[in-house]
Amino acid sequence: MKIAADSSSDDAHAMVARARSFALKRVLPFRYSLAAGALIIISFTLVMMVLRDNQDANTAFTDIATFLINGLVTLALLYGAMISYFHGKRVYSAWLILAVATFSFAIGDAIWAYVELVLEQDPTLSLANYFFLAYYPLFLLGIFSLPAIRFAYTERFKMMLDTGIVMVAAILAVWSLIIGPIIQQPGNSDPLALAIYVAYPVADLVLLFSVLE
Repeated sequence: MKIAADSSSDDAHAMVARARSFALKRVLPFRYSLAAGALIIISFTLVMMVLRDNQDANTAFTDIATFLINGLVTLALLYGAMISYFHGKRVYSAWLILAVATFSFAIGDAIWAYVELVLEQDPTLSLANYFFLAYYPLFLLGIFSLPAIRFAYTERFKMMLDTGIVMVAAILAVWSLIIGPIIQQPGNSDPLALAIYVAYPVADLVLLFSVLE
């Protein structure tokens, strides 16, 4: 009985080892991903330039392209989660959360495109904002779930000091150039609209600081 149990355990370990080897062999080189990303950005820019005189076509292209791009990013993050599964459950969970966050943003893009292109309504205060805003806490959770590098106390203090300087400069710039004008704009009397307009730059800053940290 013990020999059979040991044999089953060895078979299970062998299967896991083969699956890990197969997954590692399926990893695409970074240069391919970099080239694909650059190709997408260049293509997007060129189409935007071609359609710059046609506002309707430009809007349709932007709405559809952003949804497709975020969908591709979601698939890429899911691929990263699959590949990282054998490197540790924490890394796998972090990549999976990042994929869910990006998928939430892609859903927001789809709703935005539907409201603007199909219903022909202003999507600024549509349901899409809930999915856009849900992206930020999910992405933040994914960032904090990634394994962190341990630094010495002095190095950690220096990093915190540098990050603090960047934070103060970024807050002043965003407040002066984005948040301040939004609040002072006469047409922004709706509290919900004002909260949504302010939430995006604030959430962007939070994500920036989390990445720097």
